[in-house]
Amino acid sequence: MLQISFVNSQQRKQFSHEDSGPVEFGRSPTLAGARQVVLIDDFVSRDQLLIQQFDPDTVRIQNVSSKVSVTLADGTLIGPGSELLVNFPIGLTAGRTQIEVQSPTASATHGSSLRPISSPVSSRGSAPGFKFDGVPDSSTLIGWFETLVNIQKAAPGSDAFYEQTARAIVDLIGLDCGLVLLRTEKDWRILSGHAATPDVSLHFSRTILQNVVDQRRTFVLDDDPGTASESLTNVESAVASPVFDAAGSEIIGAIYGTRQSTAISQSRGIQDLEAQLVQVIASVVGTGLARVQSEAEAARRRVQFEQFVSPVVARELDRDPGLLAGRDREISVLFADIRNFSRLSERIGAENVCRLVQSIMNRLNACVRQFDGTTVCYLGDGLMAMWNAPVDQPDHASLACQAALAMQKELPGLNREWGDQLNTELGIGVGVNTGIAMVGNTGSDEKPHYGPLGHCVNLASRVEGATKHLGVPILITGDVHAQLNPSIETRRICQVRVVGITEPVSLFELKSEGDDDWRQQRDIYQAALALYESGKWQQACQTLNPLLAVTASAFDLPSLSLMSRSIELIKSPPVEFDPVWDLQSK
Repeated sequence: MLQISFVNSQQRKQFSHEDSGPVEFGRSPTLAGARQVVLIDDFVSRDQLLIQQFDPDTVRIQNVSSKVSVTLADGTLIGPGSELLVNFPIGLTAGRTQIEVQSPTASATHGSSLRPISSPVSSRGSAPGFKFDGVPDSSTLIGWFETLVNIQKAAPGSDAFYEQTARAIVDLIGLDCGLVLLRTEKDWRILSGHAATPDVSLHFSRTILQNVVDQRRTFVLDDDPGTASESLTNVESAVASPVFDAAGSEIIGAIYGTRQSTAISQSRGIQDLEAQLVQVIASVVGTGLARVQSEAEAARRRVQFEQFVSPVVARELDRDPGLLAGRDREISVLFADIRNFSRLSERIGAENVCRLVQSIMNRLNACVRQFDGTTVCYLGDGLMAMWNAPVDQPDHASLACQAALAMQKELPGLNREWGDQLNTELGIGVGVNTGIAMVGNTGSDEKPHYGPLGHCVNLASRVEGATKHLGVPILITGDVHAQLNPSIETRRICQVRVVGITEPVSLFELKSEGDDDWRQQRDIYQAALALYESGKWQQACQTLNPLLAVTASAFDLPSLSLMSRSIELIKSPPVEFDPVWDLQSK
């Protein structure tokens, strides 16, 4: 059995065809053995079209005309004398007549005709009271656009947004009822409704909505009031168009309109252009809700990210969430640590310890941000920071060094603030390294932690630990030193082999503002170091002697260590000399 409806300028009919024979359409159909349907349409042939069910899901369409082609809803042409097997539901045009064919199972209700609207979602516009008898004039077009703009101006997702949308279905298109429906897990819920008159009921058909969900497009239901279902009582026609989510994959709602036989409007069903305008409104609503969803997700990400990363990183992660996946890039890493923290903790008690740490970390973090770095994490009595991620910073090594120097300059202020309670001076050790690291989410999905991992990070931590053994407040690696401007003051301390890393690394002291005396002592030390590393230990000692005779240099731990190592090698020369200093602890 087939459910068939057709419409043209003079006819609007629907009927059921219950036998297995064909149905012929034409201006004066004559083919024997077929049910004959006369079309009052001068643009179709006398014998135009045969429609016959082929199997439960398929219909054979035969164009028996010798001149006039038939066009399917998807644009497929069935030329004169041709035939085609087509799956339900079927929409086609012959001349000026539109024909829809449904299987019984797809029929909306008893005595109803359901037809899809295949026009693209990008269709635009409608105006209050527009009669779809011809081409709209300029004032009508302006009315369409103004109404759509007003919908877009309302805050998407707000009550006003839904109310304006429901009203537009009535005022813009001229239907009797407009609904904005939300699709829930089990049913549909009315978010907003608007009726042309008080006697118009705000009901909807779940059958047409199910077709919208199943086929993901707009449908029109032309109903026979005499056989209407309860949900469509007094409804002549209904239209429903899907509202998609931001990804365009799920139907989250629908825009629904009806024209009712008891309403004051003329009984003329719902034309395709009207249905297309409902489709445009649905697209506007979907776009607005997608924007709300996108903005809410962005805000949620920013709030989540800013709990764990700097605002700069949060903005970059919001712009490109793929950063969390992890990427290899060159960075500069800084570790800073409070010296003798355990002894200080015992001396001032738990409450003051928290205040002390907070005071120090506030100052250290300010130094990181002053030079555009990212504080990755706090490590109890220390912190880790990085540069050149997530944004590019060509001078990242220099910025990290400037931050390290700024940290040392904070010590006088901290000692003035805490000196009376601590009865000792605070010290900070800082280590900086540059290299390739994997930078991304090193935490969990629920608690993301944007930071670096890898050898570069491990070495930076060991370099910070080396400041305790070598008696130098700031140490940088050779990879950092290679990227610095020569105007930055440094002193090569030695080559070391740190715990857990077999390859030796060159370490340099970073100096804030070296004077002429410091530069002279640096040159003497570096000359002695070169002699030591070439196996000339006695000459190294002779070079260091005048340096250690200076009172200020007598307390320079690297000079004392170099002298001590040289003396030990003179006393007990090794079979094979290794100039690298081994650090036995972190």
